[in-house]
Amino acid sequence: IRELVNNELMERGFSHQLRDLSLYRVSKDFLESLMFTKSTENSNIVNNNPEAVNMGIAELVLKQWALDTIFSPEVKRAHDTGAVHVHDLGYPTRVYCSSHSIEYVKKYGLTGLINLNTESKPARSASVLTGHLNTFLASMQANYAGALGIAYINILYAPLLVGMDEKELKQIAQELIFNGSQNAFSRGGQTLFLDFNIHTGVPSYLKKVPAIGPGGHYQLRLKDGSIAELIEELRDETDASGYQMMDLYHDDPVDGKRLVLRECPDEAEGMVFDPSVIANLEERGEQIVTYNDYTKESQDFCRALLKVFGEGDANGRIFEFPKCDFHVSDETFEDPSQFAIYQEACELASKNGSTYFIFDRDEVTLSACCRLRTTISDNRMLQHPECMRFCGFQNVTVNIPQASYRAARTGGDIMKNFYEEIDRTMELAVDAHLQKKAKAAEMISGPGHPLWQIGKVSNDGKPYVDLDSCTYILGLIGVNDAVKFLIGQELHDSMQAQRLGLKIVAHMYTKAKKLAKKHNLKFTLEESPAESAARRLAKSDMIYFAEESREIVKGPKDAEYYTNSIHLAAEADVSMVDRIIEQSKYHSLIESGAITHCFIGEERPDAESIAHLMTEVFHRTQSAQVCVSPEFTFCESCNYQTRGLLESCPECGSADVVGETRVVGYFSKIQNWNKSKRYGELLARHAGKYNIVEAEEEAQPALITA
Repeated sequence: IRELVNNELMERGFSHQLRDLSLYRVSKDFLESLMFTKSTENSNIVNNNPEAVNMGIAELVLKQWALDTIFSPEVKRAHDTGAVHVHDLGYPTRVYCSSHSIEYVKKYGLTGLINLNTESKPARSASVLTGHLNTFLASMQANYAGALGIAYINILYAPLLVGMDEKELKQIAQELIFNGSQNAFSRGGQTLFLDFNIHTGVPSYLKKVPAIGPGGHYQLRLKDGSIAELIEELRDETDASGYQMMDLYHDDPVDGKRLVLRECPDEAEGMVFDPSVIANLEERGEQIVTYNDYTKESQDFCRALLKVFGEGDANGRIFEFPKCDFHVSDETFEDPSQFAIYQEACELASKNGSTYFIFDRDEVTLSACCRLRTTISDNRMLQHPECMRFCGFQNVTVNIPQASYRAARTGGDIMKNFYEEIDRTMELAVDAHLQKKAKAAEMISGPGHPLWQIGKVSNDGKPYVDLDSCTYILGLIGVNDAVKFLIGQELHDSMQAQRLGLKIVAHMYTKAKKLAKKHNLKFTLEESPAESAARRLAKSDMIYFAEESREIVKGPKDAEYYTNSIHLAAEADVSMVDRIIEQSKYHSLIESGAITHCFIGEERPDAESIAHLMTEVFHRTQSAQVCVSPEFTFCESCNYQTRGLLESCPECGSADVVGETRVVGYFSKIQNWNKSKRYGELLARHAGKYNIVEAEEEAQPALITA
């Protein structure tokens, strides 16, 4: 009956009503294929399971619903034909990814989470805090399609680590990392995509920040050295952002309730401490406990985390998640104690490649996802780390090679046409963001709506996610391939090709700034990880632009792909140093994150070589992030592991082995990769030059020249 009605509506021209009656069907063949074949779109789903089947069905339906309901026909057409790629289309009721603060959990406990039936008071021990954090992240994962980043993890844990010895610290580190690595119960049964941001010391901008201690309390160090918990009260007076000003009181057995800290609004700084109250404390020989007081604990815990990351799981295998986002700053090299930790991080990189070297030169940054990062400029967040969070709302990637194909088909000046196509496609990507933002505004607007958890007022007085302050990501893919189509050379072939690549990205950066100003939103460029998009867009162009793309796409038949973002070709005959130098030239333009991979295969470079190379990269380039990516073979029969990708175990001879390396910005088993990654890009990596020892030897003269 429904089909008869649909036919009649179509004949009479009622297309809109026809769409309202649309059915999203799941074919029997598709359903049965889900039952017995694991999808390779996301290699973090390590096995087929009932939750993965449910997710496959849900994504099939929700992708169609999103394209019909959230996005305009123009955006739908652009996605369907590969002009853009709307990431996480199967999660239209969620935002993309995020960074969270342990302080929020420390201060408020597990309260205000509407998908939990019980609440917990703030933790008084590190072990309980780990349990709270694990529950909080599992609860929050329901609202996000991507990664959950955790900021300053070793620093913010420190107040609950006082007095612990090395063995106890290691136990807490094990609880934290193992719990994070084994939380695999959502989104198809995949492990939570977690980023643990750790630091070599307490950054200067956090040293004077009052620390939250056990039970969620700020603390006062009395004249005799003892610690007293403080009472927090909020005044009606607010700062320019609408946050209430805080007063802290000490319940003094002699003087009664005594004011020990008062926040005051300040036009320049946002908020300052009342100097008269501070002066009174100094007269008494007292001080508010700050994070600078926990420098030793934070550094000791950093070492414990690095040690656990290095040891791996019960079988010595690498932790795919949580990721070890290791921040390097000027202070890392100026302070001997911090430099010693840096050397330990380099030893970890040598041992199993867990270290992601994130370079903080002049900005306060948070990292999440495969390479996403954001800069913190809000002084309130620095003074109150419990408010420190950000949301990458959505990622829409621009297919740059296809823009060049369309420019060629237009006729006339191909370069002029190309930049016009880039502009038009970026505007479509922005339309996609605005359309999903409008739908998300409905979803966060009230109880019973799917995103109410992050839309309602949170414990700190503000919505957990503010759609107007999110980062709206414009991804890049295939700069190398577009340049090849336009001038017949890849980025590594000549300076002319590299200059054109930089010109393209600079043009996109400027366009993003104009769009941000126009819409009063934060639009930024990102190197899209593109685990599946690099394959999808290449195969799409082989259909719609078969002639133009024939000599441009990489990889063998049915394993075609585009080069990742602004990267040089994986197989390019350039040294590791040259690869870092050339790719880092783009990083200042790509504000939402960029990374350079050292795909070293079976090589095990020594820690000193890695330390020397990363030091030179920090001081002499604008590289945002570098990681060393070895390859491993794990035997499922005897648990033996070795470097390199082998077909059988060298210890017991079993063919029951799995290979592991980074697929994009995280480690995963190559058996779970899509064909383009496994049989296309992985083979290309093996043809490239990624030797760290050679790179270390040539690093200083090459980087000085750069």
